[in-house]
Amino acid sequence: MYNHLMPYDELKEFNNVPDMFKTQQYEVNSKTPYKAKGVTAYKSISKSFTMILPVNSIVNPNSENDIFDKSLTHWAKNTQFKKVIFTHPDSGLVYDDLYVDLNSDQFEKINDNMYRVVGNGQTGKCWDYENLRSTPTYNKEKPDENFVMQVPNKSKFTIEKKSGNYYKIKTLNGKQQDGYIYAKSCKEDGFVLDFDENNLDEIITGNDCNIPVKAGDIIGFTGPMGHIGNEQHRTTHLEVFSASDPTAFLKGKEGDKDDIADTKDYIKIAKGAMLSHHYPYTLKTGDEILVLQVEEEYSRIKLHKQYRTVEKSDLCNGTAPTEETGNYTYTNFKLDKINEAFDGTITKDSVITLNEDAEQIAKEQTSRDVSYSLPNGEHCYWVHKDHLPSGVTMMGQYFTLNSDINQLFESKPNKNYVSTFFPNDSEKQTELMGDYIISKKEVKEIKLGNVIWYEIKLQDCRGERKGYIKSDDEKVSKVSAHDWTAFGFKVLKDQPDNFIFDETEKNAPQFLKSVFKEMDTDGNKKLSPQELRRGLNDMYVCERLSKLVCYHQNEWGVNYSSLKQELETLFDKGIEQEEDEEIKEHFIKQKENSLKVIEDKVNALDFWSKVKVPGNEMPEGWTYDPTLDKSRKMYSWETQSNPQPRGKGELEPFPTDTKVYHFHPNAFVEQMRRVNNCVIEIVRKWTYWSGENSSSATISTFSVSNSNISGYITEPYGPDTTQKNKDKRIPIGEYKLTWHVSNKFSKDKYVNSTNSYISSLDDPCLNYGFPKLYNESVAKSRGILIHIGVRGEHSEGCLLPGKEKLTSNIGGKQTIIGVKESPEQFYTLIAFLEEVGIQNVKLIIKEDYEQQ
Repeated sequence: MYNHLMPYDELKEFNNVPDMFKTQQYEVNSKTPYKAKGVTAYKSISKSFTMILPVNSIVNPNSENDIFDKSLTHWAKNTQFKKVIFTHPDSGLVYDDLYVDLNSDQFEKINDNMYRVVGNGQTGKCWDYENLRSTPTYNKEKPDENFVMQVPNKSKFTIEKKSGNYYKIKTLNGKQQDGYIYAKSCKEDGFVLDFDENNLDEIITGNDCNIPVKAGDIIGFTGPMGHIGNEQHRTTHLEVFSASDPTAFLKGKEGDKDDIADTKDYIKIAKGAMLSHHYPYTLKTGDEILVLQVEEEYSRIKLHKQYRTVEKSDLCNGTAPTEETGNYTYTNFKLDKINEAFDGTITKDSVITLNEDAEQIAKEQTSRDVSYSLPNGEHCYWVHKDHLPSGVTMMGQYFTLNSDINQLFESKPNKNYVSTFFPNDSEKQTELMGDYIISKKEVKEIKLGNVIWYEIKLQDCRGERKGYIKSDDEKVSKVSAHDWTAFGFKVLKDQPDNFIFDETEKNAPQFLKSVFKEMDTDGNKKLSPQELRRGLNDMYVCERLSKLVCYHQNEWGVNYSSLKQELETLFDKGIEQEEDEEIKEHFIKQKENSLKVIEDKVNALDFWSKVKVPGNEMPEGWTYDPTLDKSRKMYSWETQSNPQPRGKGELEPFPTDTKVYHFHPNAFVEQMRRVNNCVIEIVRKWTYWSGENSSSATISTFSVSNSNISGYITEPYGPDTTQKNKDKRIPIGEYKLTWHVSNKFSKDKYVNSTNSYISSLDDPCLNYGFPKLYNESVAKSRGILIHIGVRGEHSEGCLLPGKEKLTSNIGGKQTIIGVKESPEQFYTLIAFLEEVGIQNVKLIIKEDYEQQ
């Protein structure tokens, strides 16, 4: 990051300071009385409110203000106590409302206006201080054994780290200071700059170049660009580059390391794929349909009952007719085989009805005529009136299909939508004009029998639209975010070191030719101003260009003498074309002025040679990860529970060669977000019914992307609901996360827990609180949290994480009833969310139930 556009006065005035250049500041804010040795001083408001003046402190009599109205009552009247001014020796804070007995042997008179504290025989309580200690511990039996000094309230300090319940001090009131201070007696108090005005225009050198940043860090702010005639135009200057050839990196395979093998979490639909705009289901001839709604163009219908002929061997055992059913039914069957006939509508809990007289079926008959009535709310579609039988005009009407219907919509079609995106309705498909890649988690899978369809939502300049394609279509593939080439990235290496090119000349690089080709829409090999404007405003063109990684001379290490030759050639070419001698003379003068301006700018930008190459020593808190074959910042849960040894220092030093591989910053960050996509995926697998709703539960598996965190989740029993105070689980879907703190769920909720794991933690207090789930349907006010718990009775809607399943022998069978090791898993999740930033994580709940 080259911060040449961030004026120092703006940094100070608006506090627009990048995270890497500022340090969190804290203020002492103690409200707990501490016992300490020294001379007791009393506050003027009350003799019971005291503070301790340390040995060698200096006080000055404040007798001019020690005058009381005879009509007022004050505890210091008619006593030996006198009002003094006390300046704290460490903080410099001034107190002018203290009373002490200057005649006691605890004071040494220096002169009439100055007294020194000489004794520490007294012990009193002070409210305006916090004790600084040499170690992050406190011994009630020996409170003074690690005492360093008292730090008054309002003192400012910065820290190196938090150690248990204490902060390790780095600076105190602007001075270097060692020691530890109790964290709960302090509060955050803004930030301090890590540099001053004297550092401006300097180059960061040495190991300072190894500044680690993570997602969410603020690395810079916009500043005035300096455009002539538009001084208000603001921008920033950010470049991403690599000194080494990134070709192997872009492919996701470097040497023996293969990052893409088990990370194919994206679905790529190639250009030319045909998307159906109809829901991929067919209502079959003979099915019974219910009309739900009738409108001018479309009607909403429901598949009410299916009639099929199946093999008896696929039905297993049936149940004889009862007064309630009146029919022979089947609840035990070969699900996959039956769904081949019923087009995927059957579940393990479905009831299939025999449509024949069981007593009249011949023994040698191997097939059965059966039917299935679908539950309310399932398989409801919109269909054009032309596809319905004549006479179907009333809501609530039942009818039997006399032909198949395969042009179905999940939601009511909009005339403009259909005509814009799918103008040829008869073809029922549209061709994809470019590659489209989407996360698997954002794709809805539709299983119809043994065929899986993908529901794809496309977003382009025409808006959002939806289409369907089979998962095994030849144009569909699964790709990894580590395979950058699958997303369109490619390296261009043949770039000359020129800064000025003519597309028609032989020295024009492939990059420039690629740009012209993208924008030359009429194919005449000439780029008109209109084509240039259209190209720069075309999202597809910009996206493709942004993924070209170019090997080229950077602008921060330019040799002006070589650039000057290019500039003079360009200027002279224009001057020679001018026939008017007077104008030509004007151009010659303008050339000299322009060259001077460019020379000054290039020299000001030239910092490359001034950067000292740092060593490859790894920064504190980083580790070598052999699975990635590179260093990375250690995760909080690793430093707490399983510290990794620091390995070889393979951090790449700042390059000395001015020719590097340039990435487009936006495209680079976008792809890195895909690589480091943070998703907590929960899959509901089992339900446990205890006989009462409050103690019943839903148990799920969960995993966290790009980490080794996985386990189990306990939630309340179903059904799903968005309403609060129902003691039920929330609906499946995608959720955002935020931090939550309340009286019931405070940051120190588990501080006094007797759980052995929690007791072993240095500091079980939560930094930000509890994770809370929410989306458009489930409001924040419902208060769905992630917290510690084991069984259903520990939750009224919240999610309880655990490392293992909790089982119990019920009826001679091991039944899953909850989770185990919940504190361990809870604090692991908290560390992860704090590390990556809770705002960067989404949580997805799915269901794939299994019988217990």
